[in-house]
Amino acid sequence: MTFRLVRRRSSLETFTKTNHFDSLPDELKMKILSHIVNNIKQLLQVGLVSNEWLRLTRDSIFWKKHIASIIGLKGTNFDTFRKEIKLVYTLAQVFQIIKPRNSARKRNSVFYKILHVFGLKNREGLDSLFEVQKIKELKKETDRINIEAHGIEILWQEIQNQAMPVDDLSYPNFDELKDIEDKTLIIKKFNEWIEVNKDKIILHKLDLSNKKIKYLSPAICKITTIKKLNISNNALTFLPENLGNLKNLKILQLKQNKLEKIPITISKLKKLKILDLFDNKLNSIPNEVALLKDLIALSLGKNMLQSLPDTLKDLPRLQKLHIYCNNFTHRPTVLKELEKKGIEIIIRV
Repeated sequence: MTFRLVRRRSSLETFTKTNHFDSLPDELKMKILSHIVNNIKQLLQVGLVSNEWLRLTRDSIFWKKHIASIIGLKGTNFDTFRKEIKLVYTLAQVFQIIKPRNSARKRNSVFYKILHVFGLKNREGLDSLFEVQKIKELKKETDRINIEAHGIEILWQEIQNQAMPVDDLSYPNFDELKDIEDKTLIIKKFNEWIEVNKDKIILHKLDLSNKKIKYLSPAICKITTIKKLNISNNALTFLPENLGNLKNLKILQLKQNKLEKIPITISKLKKLKILDLFDNKLNSIPNEVALLKDLIALSLGKNMLQSLPDTLKDLPRLQKLHIYCNNFTHRPTVLKELEKKGIEIIIRV
């Protein structure tokens, strides 16, 4: 198999030859890249570069933290590697493999052609060779850390913006915080900061709405002065299990997220008066919600609920219940009891 720089192809030629490298799974591309970068001269000679190489090398955290351990490149100047790959990109064209017919054997042959290029001809133990599962787990962990760090950066800055000024309470330089490449340090610094300052922070209302966050740090639940918490219109899929520690919380607004469930510990919010869960992905409500004895308004509209807990009838102060746009197959039986109490129920819009 030989490789060469190619000229711009006609429509017919493009139809007969396709850039199949770009369609390979990311973990396979990254593993192939990890073999190439041991020898930049070889990379220049072969010229197997496409825009995918550049995209994969932009994740500097992945490179510095994980690729070094996978291929033993400790102490390597990764920035230099990325610059060299970018240079090669300007000189080389795409990796072309003739499109195989639609058979499993020939589809697999694309992968084995790639193995052949790098002298990896032994087909046995390919899973261990490419460490696909390991790379998937590393990438998943990297994504999780980035999501958590992003949520914490926003939360930290909003605490500073919305908390009452306190003389001996200091905050980090948020511009410098954003420049930290190892995001685990941000998570660690925030948790330590909360632990040291939780009793100094005076924060009654915290508005985190419309911030595009996917993660709410459990550490926020240590600021027990919060009475109103608005996290509406974000991308949360879960809430901290220690949410019930916000013992003074009266209003909790969680509408327009992607929550699939709410923690049972929410039942510990004994002072909660308003709970807004409109427009999420909830398919059930825990029976323990009946322990919210001060609850006045409960919004469950536009979810995926098929039923309601009978324990809702045990909410002594409930005045409003919004349950429209759900997946009820029949009228929940508890509604009859609630109507007898004169509770305003909105089931249709």
